[in-house]
Amino acid sequence: MSSKRSHITHFFVEPDQIENNLCKFTREETDHIFRTLRLVPGDLIKVTDGIGNLYDVMLGPSAGRVGTSAEIVKVSRWGNEIAVEVTVAFGLTLQGKADDIIEQCTQLGVRAFVPLLTSKTLARLDEDKARARIQRWRKVAISAVKQSLRSYLPTISSPSDIRHLAMSCSDYDLVLIGSLQGKRLEYDEQFAAAKSILLITGPEQGFTLEEETTLTDAGARPVLLGDRRLRAELAPVVFTTLVLTRANIL
Repeated sequence: MSSKRSHITHFFVEPDQIENNLCKFTREETDHIFRTLRLVPGDLIKVTDGIGNLYDVMLGPSAGRVGTSAEIVKVSRWGNEIAVEVTVAFGLTLQGKADDIIEQCTQLGVRAFVPLLTSKTLARLDEDKARARIQRWRKVAISAVKQSLRSYLPTISSPSDIRHLAMSCSDYDLVLIGSLQGKRLEYDEQFAAAKSILLITGPEQGFTLEEETTLTDAGARPVLLGDRRLRAELAPVVFTTLVLTRANIL
């Protein structure tokens, strides 16, 4: 067997692929590990199961076969995860743009996503399309988790409306909504104590006054993201970056 080599490339498995101190890989991951990266038995790799566990795994002598198990030599919890649980609720955008939101916010450390259907939402999804879109977003998130060396895969909810989102605001320590009528973000006592934060941004044409009022009445604090109007797919990324920077996490 060759001498051990450690690789910083991150790999993802579902939790049920971890059993009896062994890790099994899907065909896709197997091809990436052994055919694309040309790794060999004895090499050490990092693997996450998406629920906070990060594994150091040593490839075995039968490496390269689909379903082959690799030995787990070390387990750590919550590697490369931020202390604050950030959820991003974003107005549904036209196809493709939401992929960028999921990818970039996942790399920043966002823990959950809630797509929003609003009165100005241009993208409309029936149940089948919504299910397919969520499956694609999950693949985007998995890729971003591997890229950013995270140990937790963000959850992606089914599309929600403003009323249901407002009802959930009490579940968070701090709720912020991006608004041109808002004030610049201040790091006050509520912000400093928050362990869970909900960030809300609108679709291409923004929220109606009624929708924004519904959310602020539920406890959302309007925040100005800057002097310039941002595209719907950029606002969640800027908002997340702003909040994490103010919290001295980035």
